[in-house]
Amino acid sequence: MLSGPCSVCQNRHDGSDRCWRVTLVKTLIAGILLLFSTGLGEASAAAIPNIVLVMADDQGWGDMAYNGHPALKTPNFDEAAASGLRFDRFYAAAPVCSPTRASVLTGRHPNRSGVFQWGYPIHLQEATLAESLKTAGYSTAHFGKWHLGSVRRASPAHPGMNGFDHCLSAPNYFDDDPILSLKGKAVQTRGESSRVVVDAALAGQDGHRWVNLDPLEAEEPLLIGQQKQLLVDNEMLSDWWKLRRVQSQVKKHPRNPVLEADQPWEESARRSWGIIPTAVLNDAEEGQIKLWYKIYQKDNGTVVGYATSRDGVHWTKPLLGLVEFSGTHQNNLCRIEPLGRPMMGSLHLIQGSRESSSDPKYRAIGITPFHEDGTPYGGWLGVAVSSDGTTWQLQQGGLREGGGGGNPSCVWDEGLARYVLFHRQLTERALARGSGRYIVRQETRDFRHWSPRKTVFNPMGSRWPEVESMMVFRHEGIYFGLPQMLDNEIRGEVEIHLATSRDGHRWEHPFPNQAFIPGGPRGDFDDMITWFAQMAIRGEEMCFFYGGTRYAHSRPGPPIVDDGEYLKFTATTPPEKGHLVHRQNRIGLATVPLDRLIGLRADEPVGAFLTRPFVVEGDELYLNADVDRELRVEVIRPVGELMDTGKKSWIGHYIAGREEIIPGYSAADCQAVVGDSLTHQVRWKAGSLGKLKGRAVRLRVMARMATVYAFQVR
Repeated sequence: MLSGPCSVCQNRHDGSDRCWRVTLVKTLIAGILLLFSTGLGEASAAAIPNIVLVMADDQGWGDMAYNGHPALKTPNFDEAAASGLRFDRFYAAAPVCSPTRASVLTGRHPNRSGVFQWGYPIHLQEATLAESLKTAGYSTAHFGKWHLGSVRRASPAHPGMNGFDHCLSAPNYFDDDPILSLKGKAVQTRGESSRVVVDAALAGQDGHRWVNLDPLEAEEPLLIGQQKQLLVDNEMLSDWWKLRRVQSQVKKHPRNPVLEADQPWEESARRSWGIIPTAVLNDAEEGQIKLWYKIYQKDNGTVVGYATSRDGVHWTKPLLGLVEFSGTHQNNLCRIEPLGRPMMGSLHLIQGSRESSSDPKYRAIGITPFHEDGTPYGGWLGVAVSSDGTTWQLQQGGLREGGGGGNPSCVWDEGLARYVLFHRQLTERALARGSGRYIVRQETRDFRHWSPRKTVFNPMGSRWPEVESMMVFRHEGIYFGLPQMLDNEIRGEVEIHLATSRDGHRWEHPFPNQAFIPGGPRGDFDDMITWFAQMAIRGEEMCFFYGGTRYAHSRPGPPIVDDGEYLKFTATTPPEKGHLVHRQNRIGLATVPLDRLIGLRADEPVGAFLTRPFVVEGDELYLNADVDRELRVEVIRPVGELMDTGKKSWIGHYIAGREEIIPGYSAADCQAVVGDSLTHQVRWKAGSLGKLKGRAVRLRVMARMATVYAFQVR
């Protein structure tokens, strides 16, 4: 006959059958260490004893002295075997770790709890030994190896979700100085692994009954691998002191403009709006920079030209002979198939679009498709692919361009496994009759199915109320935007700013009143507008090829400087003027040293920042920094300590926290970093940072009269 539910395991047993869970908890089985203690008074505690359950992986029955092992000494287990209840024919439920652990915690065959093999997580609906004992008034804790699922706080398989009030756990095996999960948060511990676990289990038995002196909780260490960490935002920082964020000033090339409409087939562009860059690529295999640009036609849209250079300054416009234009094949125009005619629109390369070597070398968006009657489809951003960058094959797909011209920028996001497009909004405006421009984002996998438009960059309360367009590139895992900030109400100026984002959704515009590529002095080719910058890395420089011009953007009324060369967007000559010399767009070059877009500046007497904890996975620490005085780095354990500092006359016992600098890696142990380098190597008396490989650390960087742009562990 079945009795009522068991008070321990909540299952029903035959009246003559004793619950084997009760038997287990009176036994020491040798790696996980479980504590079940009661909070009852002394009399009740005597009737309901505390329980300790110890389990070790891969320990055979003969690995104990009391079973006759000739070398191993196990005096505590020997005493337990002699004075307690001993089961000589108790067999594990499985030959590997995880299923055995599941069977001990649930009292069921491991297959029933979903733990078929090592590493399988336990089913969420399982009733565990810890949960059952809690109903009888026990407090519960787990120390050491878990291996029944993740030990992260959010995991449903975490020990805390399976009946344990407290835990200091590892997902699997662990060695000396292990990183363990303290109630779901990663902490760096110190010492021999078994001693760490036992000491943690015994903590609180020395007078600190109401105080938890576990290590200070810290965020889970980041896994940054060997990627550069650009200090363009606060993503890698925990704290900073007396620092200011600075934006690099680009260096414009003295030979600017480096490219302009100067060929016979570009005559119409020279007499109208000139040329504007739409894509650039540094082709390391071919040893040349490739540039695509749109060539304005006074009365017939734009066509796409192609140019190459070895240094970014001296350019060749190769006579491709692919299409006829202005009565000749002697030109550098790209060809679009299957139409066999000059490519029209704006060719914007899609950064990082090759998922495999079999994919086309080039993929682009912004191409103008054609109707069956031969006329172009205005307002549509078409897609094309190419193997050589000059002959392109139109593809199915694309989307409606943003209002007034989308000027798209598209990148492949490997984390999302999607293409991410940034362009101008379509019809959504605050005022129906307004002309405000801002940037939206859309995603796609196949260029035919697109996510809805989402606003991601729109200035407010700025000197620049609109964004004409925003060219976007990804570098070192970060989205960088080059928004073309537009003032259409006062002067009609446009200038290029710098924006950053970690996910492409939330953008920061840290310098709203400072241009990244400003207009030039009056009289220069770019004194009114800088826009459409395209970035390519060449050696230790980031090269930005941008369009520049001297006319106002869509601004009606008289010219700013009445010198007889003013050009309205209507391209008409004011009646009172004589011969009109058009202010065409030309292409300029601006550069910054590699990765030096935004940095952290420390002045006198000292500035400092503390990084978030990360796991060391490289051999050396390198800094990209310009140091006038000195810079030093110290390495800190990511988890602080709590201490009882003893009795204080004014408060009694006082609990304090402190950090710990890893011995040999203090600021005094660090060789001073001085000078300007993209790759300062940081060394300490203890050696390189690589000696701490596999451990979690924080870096404290202290500097005087220095700008730090990035760090890397490789």
